[in-house]
Amino acid sequence: MDWRKALAVLQRYQLPDPAAFLLPWARCAVLSGAAAIEAAADGSEVRLRFGGKPFLAEQFGDPFRAWAEGRDADGRLEQVLVGALGAFRLGPRAVEVRSGAPGERFRFSSAGPGKSGLVAEADGEGTVLSVAFPDGAWERPRECAARLREACALLDVPLAFRGLPEEPLAPEGLRLDWREEGRRGFVALPRRLDLPASEVALSQLGVQVAAVSRRLPFAQVDAGVNCDAFRLNVSRAGVLEGPELATALESVERQVESLLLEGCRRSGDILASAGEYGDWEPALRWLWAAAERAFSAGPGGLEHPVRRALWESRLFLGVSGKALSLKCLADQLPYVGCVPIAR
Repeated sequence: MDWRKALAVLQRYQLPDPAAFLLPWARCAVLSGAAAIEAAADGSEVRLRFGGKPFLAEQFGDPFRAWAEGRDADGRLEQVLVGALGAFRLGPRAVEVRSGAPGERFRFSSAGPGKSGLVAEADGEGTVLSVAFPDGAWERPRECAARLREACALLDVPLAFRGLPEEPLAPEGLRLDWREEGRRGFVALPRRLDLPASEVALSQLGVQVAAVSRRLPFAQVDAGVNCDAFRLNVSRAGVLEGPELATALESVERQVESLLLEGCRRSGDILASAGEYGDWEPALRWLWAAAERAFSAGPGGLEHPVRRALWESRLFLGVSGKALSLKCLADQLPYVGCVPIAR
């Protein structure tokens, strides 16, 4: 492959959001076998530092040519270049790579394809990928680091941030973290209960690539799934349809059923705390919505474990303060002539 044509392909299919350039760099850290990753927003510079397998100086004499000629067996160089091309679109002063084994360390600096330099470095540890923005662009590094933090919910490697405010603690609520062969993820209460479909974040190497919207059978959730076997599009910012994606979404659907069963199992505690602590109120309304959807056409199909759990779990308070299930209410309706619930 002619390396200039290869570079033209990379430039044509770039990250849709250039501020996401740290995401492929984080995947590079995972591919390097890093035990930990540190992201730092310092003044007008943002840096990603990690250990693991170092790069070779020869890969950065002409990195685009090295990539096109196949000197990137593990895919790490491609991740660096995809991120760098995104960073170049933000108008930085320089993009730098510091890496190398002891005694072989180097610093590669570039202001764009064809405007680069490579020099030896005396010391240093690990690999450091950095972008220096023009003086005065103080918010840009924090913006890019925050974009990385949002995308790393499924990262298995510890990721620390310097120069960003602490993330607020998420409110307690129903959430299930899961692992299956080749996949891992989470399902949780949606941030908004009125959404018609579920937002599923798709990750590779623990870093989000894209998101898809799917209407799930029983209830809608916020969800994420990581599969390193996902096939990505040319821009590395989308997951191609195929068996890997289909299987991952089937896994999410199964886990939503498990989350509903867990919610029903804990329905007594949820009902008792609803309105008292506040955090569980959305969980209760989420279970009501699932029950309404499941039984809008009547109480049939109770052989399904989720439908049976929603039918038999005590999700409502009677006027006497007693916890009641849909089954209890259905049994009372012919005698009372109304549905005696307070909540």
